[in-house]
Amino acid sequence: MKSIVINHATVHERADMSTFLHLCAKRAVKSVSIWGKEIDKIGEVVALAALREHGITVFWLQSH
Repeated sequence: MKSIVINHATVHERADMSTFLHLCAKRAVKSVSIWGKEIDKIGEVVALAALREHGITVFWLQSH
């Protein structure tokens, strides 16, 4: 199967970043696009830990 990238902006109104990353990992999505404003909500340390915990890489980071 080819790689797929999910953009958090698609679901940010229904899932915070931690939930989004957990759901991506649960569905074997290994690359995401994320937004700086969403990282700010949970903090950089928590966001980075969640990415590492789930083995997810960032395809694209949109600054604020």
